Amino acid sequence: MKKSKIFRILSLLVIFTMVVGVFAACNKPPVEETTEPTEKEPEVVECICEEHEDHADCDEECVCYVEPPIVPEDCECEDHEDHADCVDECVCNEVEPTDPIVVPATPPTDKAEILALYTEVMNKAKADKPAYEKKQFQAVAPAGKDEDRKIIKGGVITSAALKILEGFFILEKDATWSAKEKGSDAAKNELPIINNDKGCLLTDASFIKEAKCEVLSNGNWKITIVLNSEVSPEPTPDNGAPLSKVGSLIYPISGKDVQSGIDSVAGLTANEFKLTYRDATAIAEFDSATQQLVSLELIADIGADIDVTLTGINLVGFQRIWDKVFFKDFVY
Repeated sequence: MKKSKIFRILSLLVIFTMVVGVFAACNKPPVEETTEPTEKEPEVVECICEEHEDHADCDEECVCYVEPPIVPEDCECEDHEDHADCVDECVCNEVEPTDPIVVPATPPTDKAEILALYTEVMNKAKADKPAYEKKQFQAVAPAGKDEDRKIIKGGVITSAALKILEGFFILEKDATWSAKEKGSDAAKNELPIINNDKGCLLTDASFIKEAKCEVLSNGNWKITIVLNSEVSPEPTPDNGAPLSKVGSLIYPISGKDVQSGIDSVAGLTANEFKLTYRDATAIAEFDSATQQLVSLELIADIGADIDVTLTGINLVGFQRIWDKVFFKDFVY
């Protein structure tokens, strides 16, 4: 084979690899920003020494040897019997009231009721900001079955590019657990829905393919929700309204981001790039009495249809990919 032809094939392989690399990179977890811990400012204790204006009889913390202030009789702080959250005028700090937890006597069986309970559990996790551990990895289906990997056009170049696609993902053997601190923004940024105050935005129970709630041997409840297929679902914008059904339960890869990556490669035209999410699944184990999460699994079965033209050569293929995210050891 002539050197020029070999060089051309290798060049095409490299560029096509860049395309699938863009797809893979879109699904890797973001790099976490770390900041050096800062020392907390010392708490300022408000002196209540009405009899000692110059504080001559106070100790170093300015705690005087007098009785605590008397709460006015007209104080209406019914939620704060000890008035710990009241200011000097006994006006309670404005705190958003939380609805009491309603625990079903038995696990629900209706899809809408199961979805509502799952939403409550996830929203509580978002609000409470518990500590937890997280692990995420991907799996690329090997060749051998057309439903897993299929070379339609481009022959050896498309085949080689799909084969090395595995190198762009975090595989299960390389994935590790990462711990998140209680009270941090990790719950908002990582638990579904990512970068959103809500844990589930799906309201259309008719889009649910399967839903069940069962009691485990340890007494916890487990909810499993499986969605119908959706083509190229977009993720929910940060603190925004959902753009797709799948994006209202988990965090799908943005087809628009992939399209942008393809368009950035000179001489490359995307004829079609389609991501089909099949059986997107959320599995939540929780304490039914407190609605506190125990573990959470998010599983996406993705079919990627790739059709691009590079300097007159049409490269067409299909690849099946799984994205799996696990959360465990929640501490509220």
